[in-house]
Amino acid sequence: MDRPGGGQPAEYARNTAARLDPAADVRTLRNTERDQEFATVRTGLLVASTVTPALIAASMLVGTLEQLRERRRLLSVLVAFGIRRAQLGWSVLWRLMRPEGLRTE
Repeated sequence: MDRPGGGQPAEYARNTAARLDPAADVRTLRNTERDQEFATVRTGLLVASTVTPALIAASMLVGTLEQLRERRRLLSVLVAFGIRRAQLGWSVLWRLMRPEGLRTE
């Protein structure tokens, strides 16, 4: 594809940019090829970054269930006064999540 000044499109873009702003930097975009080893490492990191929050959530759930089991008698008194079991479970889970959310490392 020829331009009015002749030559290739990349050269035309460079000449036009130089006329508009002599300090302009024109770069040519090229397709890049990814190394297979890089792609494997990238995939591994993506999988690990997905699995880690799932493990954290599972450990928090187990911790919540353990606390509910340990405090069964105390919580049964609260249930007798009309507090729902689901609400008690959420409150225990919240008490476990709060320190994780406030962590600033």
